[in-house]
Amino acid sequence: PNQGYWLDLFLYGKSQLLQMLSLPMAGILIVHRIKKRENCFDKERILLNILAILFVLSAFFSKYPRESFEGTIEQYESIGVLLGYVILCAFCIRFAQSEENISCIAKALLFGLLISCVLGLFQLVQLDLWSSEMGKNILIPEQFAELRDSLRFGEDTNDFRRVYMALYNSNYAGIYLAMLLPFLMVFENKFLKLLRIPVVLCLLGTMSKTAWISV
Repeated sequence: PNQGYWLDLFLYGKSQLLQMLSLPMAGILIVHRIKKRENCFDKERILLNILAILFVLSAFFSKYPRESFEGTIEQYESIGVLLGYVILCAFCIRFAQSEENISCIAKALLFGLLISCVLGLFQLVQLDLWSSEMGKNILIPEQFAELRDSLRFGEDTNDFRRVYMALYNSNYAGIYLAMLLPFLMVFENKFLKLLRIPVVLCLLGTMSKTAWISV
């Protein structure tokens, strides 16, 4: 709390990117709804609208409004990020309807999962890319070079460094894998069947009980 700044390598940038992308997505949704004169009261939209209203009310009536609107250290999920999740969900519901669009989203998810599993498998055998000299040089800009040697990534449990991939927190990584594992089960492609193995190994390596239970 007495630090002049807090260096974040994984979460802050992602939260800012989500908020920036959510603005044009919201604009597209509004314009499309006006042009098509779509019904605003179908089940999906009602649920998302209720969720968005609850997010806004919780932020305005919070005892800690600054944290609600700006987020906190290591938890950059401000009201803008939460609404960004709602907008992203609404955008996918509206535009991910054709087989081509769904295929594009599926390929993006699988590509991200493949990269994450490569990072996770190295972490599983206690070889973390981000803790290497190359990884630190990638993550830390030159003006903060003096911090590179003091960085320590991941969480230790009984002398085992838990898998976190590029999500900073092992629980985040576990939930991410737990959500995508059922997605993999629908494919009959041999490569994607084999991909289930590293996903399960990485999921075990996160040691996230929440993720294990959700599976």
